[in-house]
Amino acid sequence: MKFIIWLIAEIKKIWLLATFFAIAFLYILWIMKLYLKSYEIDTYDISKAIVGALFAAKAVLILDKTPLVRPFNHFPRVVNLLYRTFLYSLAVILLGNLEAIIHAFNESHNWQTAWSLFLSQRDINRFLATNLCLALVFLFYNSLAAIEAHLGQGWLVKFLFQPAIAQNETQQTSELLESKDSSV
Repeated sequence: MKFIIWLIAEIKKIWLLATFFAIAFLYILWIMKLYLKSYEIDTYDISKAIVGALFAAKAVLILDKTPLVRPFNHFPRVVNLLYRTFLYSLAVILLGNLEAIIHAFNESHNWQTAWSLFLSQRDINRFLATNLCLALVFLFYNSLAAIEAHLGQGWLVKFLFQPAIAQNETQQTSELLESKDSSV
């Protein structure tokens, strides 16, 4: 019974993270597609965006369970945010390249040929553009996670998805922020 509860909780975590990353990656893909349309280049990488979202979600879940994410917890939050952004981006880059190398090996059945095929298929400009966008998504995610951790579990979801109630909400939000600031 504990296993089923744990499994449901893990699926819920990965589902929420993967949904967040899928929305962000599809947005980036849409921008790239619109930009490339002016050069009459058509691209359809929706499946790559979805798989990338799953890679990103899994990388975040795995890294959050390790001590690798904690060395800068006693520094200002901005240092921790930038470190986590770098770490998550690096993990996804490594996982993505590993997947591409394995895919090349499946085509060639030889590691040396697979490595050559992998390197020949790399475009440095696309690699840099993709990973800079990826880093921005991770920075945004880490910022939201830090705000959520600071203000309390569920606060951000309530703030974003409950109807805005003009002055009453503004007063409650400022009171909540004041109480959080006095506890820091």
